[in-house]
Amino acid sequence: MQLTGSQRCAVFLLAMGEEVAADMLGNMQRQEVARIAGAMARLPHVPEREVRAILREARIFLETQADGICADRALAGRLLEHCLGEREARETMREWGPEEPARPFESLERMRPGQLYQLLRQEHPQTLALVLGHLSASRAAGLLMRLPTDMRSLLLEHIGGLAPVDADILDEVDSVLARQAAERSAQDWRPGLQMAAEIVAAAGKEEGRALLADLERHDSRLPSLLGRMVHCPEDCLKLEDGLLEEALEEMSGEALAGVLSTCGPAVRAALLEHVPEVRHPAIERRLRSGEPSTGQAAAYREDFLRCVRQLQAERMQADLDAAKAAGRRAGA
Repeated sequence: MQLTGSQRCAVFLLAMGEEVAADMLGNMQRQEVARIAGAMARLPHVPEREVRAILREARIFLETQADGICADRALAGRLLEHCLGEREARETMREWGPEEPARPFESLERMRPGQLYQLLRQEHPQTLALVLGHLSASRAAGLLMRLPTDMRSLLLEHIGGLAPVDADILDEVDSVLARQAAERSAQDWRPGLQMAAEIVAAAGKEEGRALLADLERHDSRLPSLLGRMVHCPEDCLKLEDGLLEEALEEMSGEALAGVLSTCGPAVRAALLEHVPEVRHPAIERRLRSGEPSTGQAAAYREDFLRCVRQLQAERMQADLDAAKAAGRRAGA
């Protein structure tokens, strides 16, 4: 992707955030500010690999911009006003032309696949297909992999047959889902399976076995499910369906280096195979610069395993929900 110097600068400032961007633009000449803000307002979508390349050139590696950078007209306007004043900012913004309409379901694009699943798991398949068909491929795939196998096939059939949808219908569905997402964001929800797994893990090795043995005597399904939960980084290497990659992607370089510092060479190399190569140089630099304290490394390790267990629980919960729904249909 070929970007101009102004566009590359705009990517950098968008990645750094408004406060840093305002400080940096405040030290530039007015003509430069107008040119960069204009590029920021009209920026095409810049994929993750390009964002990382730009930041790497500046000797900065940013792990939080998982889906690249898009234009931010509002931020560009505020930065212009901060640097040029309200009147001159308004005149400069007129040159940008009319604002492009927002893409449908933009608020959902910023959600993790697990969060999306919790929001959409009870929606009608046609609604799910409509949403999936308008999300980015990576977000749609992350959500699809949490659904039962037969549901995945059904949804792909629906998506393959999607016809153009009226903009008003898209806006209405988007508005309802955005409101539901906002309501959910205020809740600290964790899958029940994850909560049970954390309790068993916290009880200790022997006590945890005793708890699972008691459950088995009551013909519970929990022992078999909880037995699949990871307890160390080595366990994560057995995961399937991209779950390990998703967990590693959510970690900052510092946290990931802290986790790797607690692993032996073989496990460290195996985990790095699931990390995009573009991240390897920054992680290896962190590892060479010195290991974190024992307590900090242990905290990073536990946070990582907790994240993996949550992703596991979300997927297992999807299977349980599907089984319950199938049972209800069979009994109807």
